[in-house]
Amino acid sequence: MLHSAHLVSAYSGAETVSHDGETIVDIQFIRLPRVLEICGDARSTFYAKISDGTMPPGIRIGQRSVAWLLSEISDVQRARVAGKSEDEIRALVSKRHAARRAEVA
Repeated sequence: MLHSAHLVSAYSGAETVSHDGETIVDIQFIRLPRVLEICGDARSTFYAKISDGTMPPGIRIGQRSVAWLLSEISDVQRARVAGKSEDEIRALVSKRHAARRAEVA
């Protein structure tokens, strides 16, 4: 299990809240229907984007459950709005995914 300080460093999009001197990390997992609603993609298109590296892969949250970090999905959407190229978006996704993997290694 990740320590909250590690989560803050790995997921720069995470909101932190201090409560009685303790730092609480607000990391929002969102499930596929919400991801598709945010992105506006069909399910098959979304999974094709994961395959080509322009969307982050999901995170296993249970034996048969997968979710995505809202911060990662939001970062990709912001990059698209900013007019970033597919290669730039791929680099962003790769960087975020590497940070996620580094924290559990």
